[in-house]
Amino acid sequence: MNDDRNRLESKHQDDPALAKPLDSTESSPSIPGPSITKDAANTASIPKKADGGRRGVSRRIKEIRRAEWFVIAPTIVIAATGIAGLYIFDRQLDAMREQSRESRRALVATQRAYVHVQDVTLRSFEVGKRPEAIIHYKNAGLTPAKDLEVGSVSFFHPLRITSRAPDTDVGLGDCTDLPYNSEGFGRVLPAGAVDTANTLAQWIFKLDEEDAFSPLSKKDFDAIRHDEKLWYVIVYIAYYDQFGGCHRSIEPFMYRPGGRTFDPANHGWKETEKQFEVLK
Repeated sequence: MNDDRNRLESKHQDDPALAKPLDSTESSPSIPGPSITKDAANTASIPKKADGGRRGVSRRIKEIRRAEWFVIAPTIVIAATGIAGLYIFDRQLDAMREQSRESRRALVATQRAYVHVQDVTLRSFEVGKRPEAIIHYKNAGLTPAKDLEVGSVSFFHPLRITSRAPDTDVGLGDCTDLPYNSEGFGRVLPAGAVDTANTLAQWIFKLDEEDAFSPLSKKDFDAIRHDEKLWYVIVYIAYYDQFGGCHRSIEPFMYRPGGRTFDPANHGWKETEKQFEVLK
C-alpha cells in the first residue's frame, strides 16, 4: 500500500495539471479586462430591470386606455343616436299633434251648428198699428245648436246727408264668457231646423234711436215711404255648438217700402266665435 501511495504522489508531481490542488482559488486565465465581482454585477443589472418595468407599465396603461376607448366610443355613438332619435321623435310627435288639431278643426268646421237669419218678412206696417216683422232663422249645420238665444231690436233711423249709420252693437258680448257646461239658459235648435222670432218681442236692449215699438204714426209712415227714415231690424243670435264653441252674431236688415221686403244692411254686421273644450 505504501508503494501505491508513493507512485500516486510521484505521478502528481510529474504532471503539472495534476500537481495543482483541486480547491485552489487562483483565477483561471481569462480575457484581459476589468474584473466584475458578483455584487457589482447585481448592482449593474438593477437599472436595466427598472427601466424595463417602466416601459411595461407605460405599455400596459396604453393598452388599458385603448381598451377604454373601444368601450367609450360605441357608448358615445349610441348616445348620439339616441339623442337624434329623440329629436326626430319629438318632431314627429309635434307633427302628429298638429295633424290631430287640423283634423279636429276640419271636423268642427264641417259638423258644427251654423245658425243665421234666412229671411225677415213683413207682417204689419200700417198707421195706428205697431210695425211688425217675422225673423226666420235656421241651423244650417249638421249638429244641434245649444243655449240658443235669438232676439231683435226694431227702430226708425233718420236718413240725411249728414246722418251716420246706426250703432248696432248692444253689448251682446264676443264669446269671452265661460265655456258651455251643459247647464245653459237657452234652448236647443236641431240640425236643419228652422224657427222664427217676432220683432214685437224685442229684447230689453236700448239703442240711441227712435223706438219702432209704438204704434206707427202717419208722420213716420210717410217719412219711411219717402225714404226720409229707414226702418231697421237688428237680429242678435247667441249659441254654443256641439263641440263647445261659442258663437255671437249681429245681423242688421232694412225695410224697403217699395217692395215691402227687408234687405240685409250694408253695415253693422258682426260675428265672433271662440272654440272651448266641452266640459260635460
